[in-house]
Amino acid sequence: MQKMKRKIKNVLIIAEIGVNHNQNINLAKKMIKSAKSSGADAVKFQIYKTEEIILKNARTAPYQKRNTKVSDQFQLLKKLELSTKNFDTLFEYAKKIKIKASASIFDLSSAKYLIKKKPDFIKIPSGEITNFKLLNFIARFKKKIILSTGASSLIEIQNAISILLKKGVRKKNITILHCVSNYPTSINNINIGSISYLKRYFKLDIGLSDHTKSTLVPSYSVYSGAKVIEKHFTLKKSLSGPDHKSSLNPREFKEMVKSIRNSELIYGYEKKIIGLSESKNKFFIRKSLVANKRIKKGQKFTKYNITAKRPGDGVCASKYFYFLGKIAKKNYEKNEKL
Repeated sequence: MQKMKRKIKNVLIIAEIGVNHNQNINLAKKMIKSAKSSGADAVKFQIYKTEEIILKNARTAPYQKRNTKVSDQFQLLKKLELSTKNFDTLFEYAKKIKIKASASIFDLSSAKYLIKKKPDFIKIPSGEITNFKLLNFIARFKKKIILSTGASSLIEIQNAISILLKKGVRKKNITILHCVSNYPTSINNINIGSISYLKRYFKLDIGLSDHTKSTLVPSYSVYSGAKVIEKHFTLKKSLSGPDHKSSLNPREFKEMVKSIRNSELIYGYEKKIIGLSESKNKFFIRKSLVANKRIKKGQKFTKYNITAKRPGDGVCASKYFYFLGKIAKKNYEKNEKL
């Protein structure tokens, strides 16, 4: 019998604020506070220098254009870019209210800045999985890496992992996230089965970067072994910006967190445990060996004169074959325990 812990909390839940701050530092601070109140373990932003990551006149993705009416991706991202001074303020605020903070990085200068902040992890977004220059640079610092795999083939994921490992990142410090790069992702396209598949294939910690509107999809991923769950977070879905509509509001996020934590309790431990609660019932549901008819001293025990009946406080029914052929050392009445 093993006494089970009352709570199991292994999944890191990340509120992806991303660019939902709309370049407003006060809004960003409110989002950090609200994410913590909603149960998030960490908040995550997107740190980038627009000029370093995108060419001018690059078109916006269909979902970006649909949600913002802006067709120029450079113009869109420039209006959502925060300065490192702003991020200094946000990281300090997160530290003050005791919630982890990190960011997705898209360029070398932003990576250098983030590394100096000594975050618990560095996020490599799906779009950077083939950016070998960036991967090579980040790997040198041997930090914990969370790697999203949206729109990536197995060989592309393997190549990215190989660079990280070759440059010194320890295998135990890499977590890959199943991700579908569509905003929002419909539930018939999320394919949660990929999580257990990727876990077996790469033998790394696994998680989910979820872009569905569902509050339940992340909890299902727990049963596939997810250790990290990332979900876009907003204060209001009606705010302007590319990601607000596919984000969860505080009420929804809190509901999601509750569902994830319940799933952790349901999943339990990856080993066979006899819990304290069920051990109390073992006496009532198991059987003891008893005389099936009157047995005289000196008679042999046979399949005809012994059987098993509840409760299980006598000789265990598993001793049945041991007793067959043995000699009774006393008289037994019918239904008397051996």
